[in-house]
Amino acid sequence: MEMKKNTAIEEIIGPIEDIVETHMSVIYLGKDEVAKEIKPIDLGFTDLRGIDARKTTAINTASIDQAYCPDLNTHVLSINDNDGSEMPILVMRRFDSEQQLSNLYERDEVTEDHADQIGQILGAAHKRSKTGNEISDIGHNAITENFDEAFGITSDFIGYTISKEVFGSIKASYTDFIGQNEAYLLERKENGFIRQCHGDAHAGNMFVEDGTVKVFDGIGFKDKFSYMDVISDLAFAYMDAVKHERSDLAETMKHSYIETTDDKEGVDRLLDFYVSYRAFIRGEISTMIASGIDDPVAKKAMEKDASAYFDISDAYALNA
Repeated sequence: MEMKKNTAIEEIIGPIEDIVETHMSVIYLGKDEVAKEIKPIDLGFTDLRGIDARKTTAINTASIDQAYCPDLNTHVLSINDNDGSEMPILVMRRFDSEQQLSNLYERDEVTEDHADQIGQILGAAHKRSKTGNEISDIGHNAITENFDEAFGITSDFIGYTISKEVFGSIKASYTDFIGQNEAYLLERKENGFIRQCHGDAHAGNMFVEDGTVKVFDGIGFKDKFSYMDVISDLAFAYMDAVKHERSDLAETMKHSYIETTDDKEGVDRLLDFYVSYRAFIRGEISTMIASGIDDPVAKKAMEKDASAYFDISDAYALNA
């Protein structure tokens, strides 16, 4: 049954050289192009079982990619699934996966220039990205909704990857910050700082090509995960550098972003808070993934990763 779908994909991208599976997607690698199938699954925070949800996700993802990395030529096509139903797929040109920033971090090959480019790329994209009343309303409400949802999910894992003390510390710091900065967060909304952002700007969604950093694979599956204060978008890349023990590169991104956007006040007042949020979400997701891993070695490594994210979240929450 798999042959029918694969044949349809090969008609678009040519012979399939490899297939990579993630928790949300199946990625088919051709010689020059890549096709990505969004899985029909319910992840709790998003339900992608329906065809309309997967189609909307694909369209939104392509739109964000076109804003951040237009030369990938990300676009949406439809093919027939094995059961004859319509299935949307994302198609983009293939790049060298060895040059993904996550791999460069592992080889200690991420440079100050790369970090400087990330700050510029995010800043420039934010200045031209979409905003409006609906985006502002959704993004502003999501500041508390997303964190509250994450607290609810993660509370089930207290004693596993996060201690009761760390969980309580992060939640208390979050509550204090929201209470003390409610007026400023509303001011940011009213001044147009909530926009359609990339939403997933970590090292696995960046690569280097001919010396140039490129950002792709933005979040298209839920508006409240991509409609946000622009500082939250920067915070993901910043947090990722911290996680890779390169705080120096994180600081370079920050200064480059400020130079590009002139949003020093926003960075100074909100960055630590959103770094804490980003780390907490990564801790939550890593925990959920770890809980479903059977291999004991891989499971332990993912659990350790999740705990490290929660520790970063706690440290930055206390600074916010």
